[in-house]
Amino acid sequence: DNLKRRYKELKFPSRGVDTNPNSWPWFYRMNDAMEGHFSGAAPILTPIVEDEDEDCEPLSSTPKKRARRSRGGMTEFLTESEMDLLVDNEDKNGSTALGDFHRLTEFSYKREKMFVKAGMKHLINSDLFFSTMLLRKVFEYFLHFNFLIKQMHFFLQTFFFRERAALEREREMVERERATVERERAVVQAERLWLDRERAAVERDRAMVEQERLALGRERDLSGVGALRKKEGFQTLRNRYNIWLHRVETGSGFTTDSMRLMTFFSIFSHHFMLDR
Repeated sequence: DNLKRRYKELKFPSRGVDTNPNSWPWFYRMNDAMEGHFSGAAPILTPIVEDEDEDCEPLSSTPKKRARRSRGGMTEFLTESEMDLLVDNEDKNGSTALGDFHRLTEFSYKREKMFVKAGMKHLINSDLFFSTMLLRKVFEYFLHFNFLIKQMHFFLQTFFFRERAALEREREMVERERATVERERAVVQAERLWLDRERAAVERDRAMVEQERLALGRERDLSGVGALRKKEGFQTLRNRYNIWLHRVETGSGFTTDSMRLMTFFSIFSHHFMLDR
């Protein structure tokens, strides 16, 4: 039944369904059997019937319709012309034709059983083959996937190490720049302290200059007043000296010579002091 169903599916497919008869190795044998190409090609085998064999039934002159239904599944391999020929022979020859029919159906049964076993074996081998190929493909895909994962892991590890080295170099550069900035900051701080000291010294010098300027101003003021006073006193003394000198020379205002001499000496001493 399975072989017939498979043969009919390939021989008469449904509408819109594409079939490939070469995909089933028993298609052409089934086609030859259904078309009657194997009729008379195989030798006639005489069945051996034993007393203890319960499966075999004795030959009997059964009606042709019943004999035709006795092995309905097996006689379907015969064409209608062969069945008509057997029926005609049975009508003519009686039991001889019936025996030939039984032998032919027995041979057809054995041949069908052999085909079924071969088909099942082929199907089993095909299933094993496809299962093995499927497992092999799955294993190859798994190996390829594992290889891709390893490559990705190697790429990520290499990228990680490269980025880590770059970060280390940048960190060292930042540390060097930080050290340079710290040194420059220390230099700037030292310069700032020096400038503060210089500013303080300038402030002190400015205060001292201011004090000296004030002292000089005071001294200038004092020296100006003293010089004026000295000049005025000198002029007064000079005038008095001139008057006394005139009086001494003329002798007016003096009664005696001693008075004149004392006045002259006094005027001379004053003149000497003024010259000094």
